[in-house]
Amino acid sequence: MSSDLVIEGNAAVGGAGLSNWGEASLVTTTIDGNISKISGGGFHNNSIGIMTLDSSTVSNNKSALAGGINNWGRLRVINSTISHNTAKFAAGIDNRGVLTLTHSTVSGNSANEGGGLVVRAMVKNDGASMSNSILAGNTAALAPDCIGTVKSLGHNLVGNDSGCGFIAGEDTMGTETQPVDPRLGGLAVNGGPTATKALLPGSPAMDAASGSCPPVDQRGVSRPPGVSCDIGAYQR
Repeated sequence: MSSDLVIEGNAAVGGAGLSNWGEASLVTTTIDGNISKISGGGFHNNSIGIMTLDSSTVSNNKSALAGGINNWGRLRVINSTISHNTAKFAAGIDNRGVLTLTHSTVSGNSANEGGGLVVRAMVKNDGASMSNSILAGNTAALAPDCIGTVKSLGHNLVGNDSGCGFIAGEDTMGTETQPVDPRLGGLAVNGGPTATKALLPGSPAMDAASGSCPPVDQRGVSRPPGVSCDIGAYQR
């Protein structure tokens, strides 16, 4: 396990910030401002890779494909923020393996197509599942927030579900004509070692999570138990 890292300003053909071919666990880590020519501006998790991203931020990375994260292996993202990444396709996360998003925020990413999350399962039983997370406020000419099928484990906030294919779960979901505004602040240091997007007054993410919340949010701020916990990486 590695913690309190800053991985920034790197350039490569693929996986500019990090390329994982084994097992990796990143905690309170910032992956920012990396540029990949082809894919995985922030990082690439190979098909044999097993990776956890906890209480971390992937931001301001660029690539033609998968500006922030390119996942082909097994990736668990918890209490983390994916924001301000750019790409032609799949600015935030491009998933071709097994992805689990829990209490995370994917917002403010920008692409021509698939601004937030793109799921393209390559093998049977691969795919993405999501719970108590924000997938909203991303931009793209086509499918700003997501493309592909996502298994909902409940209580997600999805700004524009056109193209998402969410199945099951109890979620707050908008449409192309009536998107849900998550009411998030800009990416900033709001306490803690990594940048986050604060919930603004009136955010529909407030008090809307369900199940067992992590004891703290991305910043290390205590989360209340039960339904009073907030959706996303930030607990107000």
